[in-house]
Parts: sequence; structure tokens; C-alpha cells
Amino acid sequence: DTIEPDGDNLLICNIFGEQKVVKASIHSLSLVDHKIYLKG
Repeated sequence: DTIEPDGDNLLICNIFGEQKVVKASIHSLSLVDHKIYLKG
């Protein structure tokens, strides 16, 4: 899985090649829980 910045949006791509563009920014990361928290 990847999350790439694209202007004011984030491009999220999973291991199956599915892509989604969301209008958000990264709020915080939890490496222990393997979670990324977005705000937008």
C-alpha cells in the first residue's frame, strides 16, 4: 500500500492496484498499530 501527496489531495493505492484520491492530509501515524490517521 502507498500514500502519495498530490497537491491538496492524497493518492492511496493498495496491493491490488486499486486507487483512490481523497481530499485530506496526514494527521498522525501509529507505527505500533500500523495505522495512519487522516484529517480533512
